[in-house]
Amino acid sequence: MCAARQGVIQEIRTDGVVVRLTVQEACAACAGAECSIRRGRASDVLVEGVSGDYVVGDRVWLTMPSSGGFQAVLWAYLVPLVLVLAVLAGVYACTADEALSGLAALAALLPYFLALRFFRNRLRRTFRFSIAKDR
Repeated sequence: MCAARQGVIQEIRTDGVVVRLTVQEACAACAGAECSIRRGRASDVLVEGVSGDYVVGDRVWLTMPSSGGFQAVLWAYLVPLVLVLAVLAGVYACTADEALSGLAALAALLPYFLALRFFRNRLRRTFRFSIAKDR
C-alpha cells in the first residue's frame, strides 16, 4: 500500500529532482470546489536517484510506502509525546514542582530534535520516494 501525491518538478539537480507539492485547503461549505477562500501551502521534496527524462514543469506523482508514513508519524509526533510525558511525570515525582516539571519536559525536546537533525541523512535514506510521470 502506497500513498501518492501529485506535484510539479521545480528543479533538476545532479543529486535528484526537486518536486513541489501543494496542499489545497477549502472551507467546509465548498467541499473542495474552487472558491476565493481556498488557499494552498507548498512544500518541496528532493527525490534522489531519479532516472528518466524529466523536465522542469512536468506533473509527476510521488509515492512512498505506507510504512514510511508510519515511521514519520512515530519520529515526529509519538516519540516526542512519550518523551515529554515521561520527563514531566519523572521530574514531578522527584520535585513536586509543576513549573519545573513543565520546563524540564519542554527542555527535553531540544536534545531530541537536535538528535533528529544530526541523524537526518540516515532518516532521509529511510524515507524513500519514487516518482512517476502524470499521464
